[in-house]
Amino acid sequence: MLQNENQKSAQGKPNVMATSFRRAISAFVRHPQFKLIALAISIFIWGLQTFSGAEVMVEKVLTNVKISVLGQDVLRSRGYAISDDFTSIVPTVDIRVKVPWRHFSSVTGATYVPRIDLSALESVAGEQELAFVANSSDEYGEIVEITPAAILLHVEDYKSSPRIPVNVVIRGDNPDNLWFGEPVLNPQYIIVSGPASVVDEVRRAEAEIQTSDLSEERPRDTKNATITLFDAYGNAISSPLLRISNDSVTIRAIQVTLDVYPKKTLPVDTATAIAGTPAQGYELTNVTISPSRVEVAGPRDVINRLSAIYLSTPRNISGATGGFISGSELRRQADLAYVSHREVVISALIQPQIRELSFSSLPVGTRNLSAALKAEVDPVSIGVTVSGNYFDIEELAESQVSLFVELEGLAEGVHVLDVLCQADNVRAFSYQPQQRQVQVTITKR
Repeated sequence: MLQNENQKSAQGKPNVMATSFRRAISAFVRHPQFKLIALAISIFIWGLQTFSGAEVMVEKVLTNVKISVLGQDVLRSRGYAISDDFTSIVPTVDIRVKVPWRHFSSVTGATYVPRIDLSALESVAGEQELAFVANSSDEYGEIVEITPAAILLHVEDYKSSPRIPVNVVIRGDNPDNLWFGEPVLNPQYIIVSGPASVVDEVRRAEAEIQTSDLSEERPRDTKNATITLFDAYGNAISSPLLRISNDSVTIRAIQVTLDVYPKKTLPVDTATAIAGTPAQGYELTNVTISPSRVEVAGPRDVINRLSAIYLSTPRNISGATGGFISGSELRRQADLAYVSHREVVISALIQPQIRELSFSSLPVGTRNLSAALKAEVDPVSIGVTVSGNYFDIEELAESQVSLFVELEGLAEGVHVLDVLCQADNVRAFSYQPQQRQVQVTITKR
C-alpha cells in the first residue's frame, strides 16, 4: 500500500514542474517589463563576452583588391628577371576573411597586405606559378581564401647592356633664329638592365629638348630631359621592366646644359681677301670665296654691330702670274660664341692683262678678186683698235696689222662689205674698226 502511494507521488512531480513552467511563461508574456529585463540581460552577456576577449567573428569578402609586387631586387641579385609587364598581367583579387565584428566595416584589402613575392620563385628561367599571399592577424582576423590564388610568370636571365651614349635632340620651331651650342650631358652614358629579351632590343637612347623651353635671355641653360630608348627600327621602347642607371643609380632623365644665342648670316668680305698686285702684264680678274656667307652667333648687341666677316690673313698675290685655290682662316671675334666655318676656300683667277693699240689710218686692201676684175674701196683707209693679250699686243707694230675685204666670188657691181683684220704673230685678238663696213665697186679691167 505504501509502495503504490510512493509511485503515484513520483508520477505527479513532472506534471507539477511542467505546470509551474507554463505558468511562469504565461506570467512573463503577460508582463512586458520582464521582456525589458531579458533584453538587458542579453546585452550585458554580449558586452561581457566582447570585452572579455571572446570575439564574434564574421565573414567578409573584399573585392577588386590591388596586389603589390615585392622581391624584384632579390630576384635580380640571383641573375633573373620577370619578362611579363606587371601593369597588365597582375590582376585584382577577391579576399575572403574572417574578421572580428568590431572591425567589420573598417577593414579593406590593404589591411591584409596582399602581394606576390618574387623572391619566392625558383632560381631558374622558364614559366613558373606564384601564389598570392596576405597577412592574417589577431587584430583583424584570418585569411580564408584569395581568388584567384596564383599567377603564371615567365622568368628570364637578367641582363645589363654595355654603356649606351645618350643623344640630345632639339625639336620644335625656331622662330627666333636661335643657335644652340653643343650639349653637355650629365651623365653622358647609361646602362639598361632587365629581362634579356627586352634589353637586346635597345639600340640607342635619346633625350629630347623643346625649342620652346629655350631663350636667348638664358645664354647658358640647364634642362632635365627624359630618356627615351629606341630599337633598331626607330621605334620607342617603353617598358616598366627596364631599369636605366648610371653608376648603379636608377635614373629616368639627364641634365643637359647648352649655350643659347641669337644667330645671324654674314657675307665673307672679298675686298680684303687679297693683298698685293700680280706681276707686270697680269691682272686679278676674279675672286671667289666658298662659302660666301657664314652663320655667327653671340650676344644680340655683338652680332647687331657686324655687317661682314673677314679673313684672318689676306692672300698675298704680289708678283703672281697664275691663278690659285687656297684655304684661309676666318677672323673670329672673341665675343662670338659660334662661327659656322673655321676657314673658307679662296679661288683667284690671274690672267695676262688685255692690251689695246690704236692705229689711226690703215689702208683697206682686197683679197681673192678675179683676175678679170678690178675693185675700188671707199674709203681707202680707216682707223682700227686691236685688243689682246698684253704680251702679244704690247710689241705689235703697225706693219703687222692689215685691214681688208673679202671679194671671192663677187661679180661686177657695187657691194657693201665688212672690214676684216689680220694681226701677224698674234695668237688671239679682237679689233674694232673705225668703220665696220666699206663700199666696194667692182668693174672689168
